[in-house]
Amino acid sequence: MIQHIDEQLARWEEWLRSGKTRLGYPGQSAFVAAMPAAGDQQNPLPDEEALHLCAAVRALDPVLRITVETCYRTLRGRPVKEIARALGCSRQTVHDRISRAHVHILGSLLDLAAGIPVPPYPDTPDTPPNRRTACPNDNRLPLRRV
Repeated sequence: MIQHIDEQLARWEEWLRSGKTRLGYPGQSAFVAAMPAAGDQQNPLPDEEALHLCAAVRALDPVLRITVETCYRTLRGRPVKEIARALGCSRQTVHDRISRAHVHILGSLLDLAAGIPVPPYPDTPDTPPNRRTACPNDNRLPLRRV
């Protein structure tokens, strides 16, 4: 696992929950938005970085993308055993997938920083339209009941 990418994905999930995925006029003053809220431990993720993470997650293989979305969004903070049960795989497989996803995300972020566009992963014919992207908020993932 790449610690920096792990932290970025956790902040990305917070950014998605904040509802900043839409363009337009802000819901609050820029001065208020710049002030840290009570209990904030991390700085908020800048919109540009969050959008780069969205592109990087979209570029993942569907299996890795669903694993990332499950670990960081749907079942965030839950034990790996529970995540593995929801995904229908072993705990070691979850760890392996997250490690591979971190490597791919880091590569995509480096490409974006160098100005190389990162195309989304080509969808397979059996991928429903609402499963194709990680952004904006789409918390409905195909999971097994736990």
